Amino acid sequence: FRRVLFRSGALQSLVRTADGQLLSAGTDGLLRRWDARSGRPLGPPLRTPHIEVWSLVALPNGDWVTGGREGMLQWWRQGRPRGVPIPSGQGAVSGQGALPGQAVISGGNDGRLRLWDRDGHLLRSVQSGHGSIQSLLVSRRGAILSGGSERLIDAERNYIRLWSLPGGGPQQDWQPGQIESLSLVELCNGDLISGASDGSLHHWRAGHRLGSATPTSHRRVFALTLLPPGDLVSGGDDGSVQIRRQGQIVARLPTNQGGVTSLVTLPDGSLLSGGRDGTIAHLLVGPDNGSLRRANGWQSR
Repeated sequence: FRRVLFRSGALQSLVRTADGQLLSAGTDGLLRRWDARSGRPLGPPLRTPHIEVWSLVALPNGDWVTGGREGMLQWWRQGRPRGVPIPSGQGAVSGQGALPGQAVISGGNDGRLRLWDRDGHLLRSVQSGHGSIQSLLVSRRGAILSGGSERLIDAERNYIRLWSLPGGGPQQDWQPGQIESLSLVELCNGDLISGASDGSLHHWRAGHRLGSATPTSHRRVFALTLLPPGDLVSGGDDGSVQIRRQGQIVARLPTNQGGVTSLVTLPDGSLLSGGRDGTIAHLLVGPDNGSLRRANGWQSR
């Protein structure tokens, strides 16, 4: 791997596709494809219809969907746009997830969840209760969880909401609090970890928070992923990547990326971090996940 450096402002999304490619997108409105083993670009950047790409999802059939700051969704197949951009009606599209049957769930700044079929037809729109949706997760069992805030007359209520979609509605609200959930990840046992706007981590089981919040140095936790055999990796506003086991930090590395906005675990156990400065850094993980160090960067402009 090399360390990749763009002239793109913040890198907003970093995902692996079903065929093992890596996709990245950010505030320059371009979509880039990479070989996930070598770090080589797979062709030139793809122009999207978005002012800025705020969300990106890779579907099991190999299609992709991008969501933009201007509220558009674009379906892609084999590296080419499928049809015309679709107005989502959501303001900025801040999160997406893949559902069984190649369906897509999207959430945005209008606080609504929208369910789309594999061809981009709107199936359902439902008010989430959040003023805006900050995080969105589809669990391995297909459950949908949204994190955001509800603005009241004299206060703001923040919570994670569990949904029964496509046919149902909200099932459960997970302990309202004073902080927004900016990132979500599902653990191997089905528990959930949320990363919050105050830099803390919260462990959830069946809608109940386990123990007290775990503080971090992130200030805001933007990204979460897992390392085998289930250790938690977090990245945030302070630009560091941290590995935790049972709540205790076992490794930490400053990435010098101006803030870590996305994380991906590769099949070989190494990590990729996407930065607010527009870079992708390749991080090597030591034995027993006990250390982190940079690989010899991807360096290109």
